[in-house]
Amino acid sequence: KRLSTALPLACLIGYTNAGKSTILNTLTKSNVLAEDKLFATLDTTTRELFIDHKKFGLISDTVGFIQELPHQLIDAFKSTLGEILDADLLLHVIDISDPLYESKILVVEDILSDLGVGNKPKIYVFNKMDLNQNADKEKINDHFNGFSPVFVSASKKNNLEELVGKVEQSLS
Repeated sequence: KRLSTALPLACLIGYTNAGKSTILNTLTKSNVLAEDKLFATLDTTTRELFIDHKKFGLISDTVGFIQELPHQLIDAFKSTLGEILDADLLLHVIDISDPLYESKILVVEDILSDLGVGNKPKIYVFNKMDLNQNADKEKINDHFNGFSPVFVSASKKNNLEELVGKVEQSLS
């Protein structure tokens, strides 16, 4: 249906419990399940994205990535990520309060590469800034130069205007 309407699609991707569902709920005024629990999201959920009160596109919440997925689940897991193949933009959501966030970024990037979508346009969304106010934003900006990192707290609704602006700019 999306392909027939030619609406741009952004996909929220990232390690499990990074806050993808919370961002979807906040940006689309939805109420999808958002829990700090492994595989709280099992299916891709897509909602309309409105910017300045106009339908701008669609945004999908995908299942969270994990490291060392049990072998028998790999094919099933990858099949749930089919939406990513059609995405115009990836929003890589990262839990900045997780002490292992850097290694989890690499896990996600490896999975994207395995899926053949590692070079899609993306925005790195460092979420949960309210839980790590001492994060070195300058170091992160230097490391992700050219990929538009943005720092938000989806649960507190902090800095989401910048995220929406970057999404609009990337999909226009």
